[in-house]
Order: sequence, then structure tokens, then C-alpha cells
Amino acid sequence: MKIILWLLFFIIIISDQITKSVVRNTLLVGETIKIIGSFFQITHLENTGIAFGLLQGMNNILIFINTIIIISLSLIFIKQPIFNQNKLSKIAIILIISGAISNLIDRIVIGKITDFLYFGIKGYYWPAFNLADSCITIGGILLALSLLKVKKKTELNIG
Repeated sequence: MKIILWLLFFIIIISDQITKSVVRNTLLVGETIKIIGSFFQITHLENTGIAFGLLQGMNNILIFINTIIIISLSLIFIKQPIFNQNKLSKIAIILIISGAISNLIDRIVIGKITDFLYFGIKGYYWPAFNLADSCITIGGILLALSLLKVKKKTELNIG
């Protein structure tokens, strides 16, 4: 399982960095390629903040916060026995950490994050995001599900 987790970790970071680089080198900021009409587009956007455009221009603070989160999750992953026994939580934390590290690389190297996955219906669009953001979100959902599963299992064993 350790090898699979390490492979997943590196595949996510490398894939995210490659896709962002392709977008930066292929499209001008704001330029769009329609993939499925107006539903799914590749649009080169740059983000100096966090999700939904919050905290724009606070890159140094976000680098610090991102680093603390990565270190904290890594320590939890290593030190907490619950995560050493539960495969789903291991995968979840790897998704979160690798996505956070890839976005941190962008913040440090280019001072902003490249977003490009853009979905919408009838003129209403979800904010653009990237592969790292997807991994962080999916990892967060899986971690919540994993913790609920562990809690339910613990309650059944105690009760």
C-alpha cells in the first residue's frame, strides 16, 4: 500500500504541474477552448487568492497557511493510528497533501495558481479550478466519509 500511496502522491503533483504548464504555455490569460459547448471549457485564469476568489493578493500569508496545513496533515497521517489502519483515510490524506503541495509550488514559483477547468450551465459558471483543487476536494470528502465510518464502527463496538 505504501508504494501505491507514494505513486499516487507523485502522479498527482506531476499531472497537476504538467496540465497547468500546458495551459500557461498554450492559452493567454482569459482565453477559452470550448470542449463541450458552454458546459465545459478550458479557460486560462490566474488566482492569487483561494477558492471563490477570496483573499486575493495575500500570497505570502497563503504560502504560510498552506505550509502549516501540509505539515499538520503529514504529522496526523504519520502519528495517528486511525489513519494507519484505514485505507480510505490514507488515500484521502494523500489526495489533500499532494494537491496542497502542487498549489504551494505554484504560489512559490510563479506567485499565483493557474486555474483552467471551467463548468457552467445556461450562463451560470462554477469558479474555475485545477487538478490539485479537485484532489483536495475529493480528499476532503473521502476523509469525512472515512471518519464517519470509523466513528460508526467505534460506536457499534462500544455500544
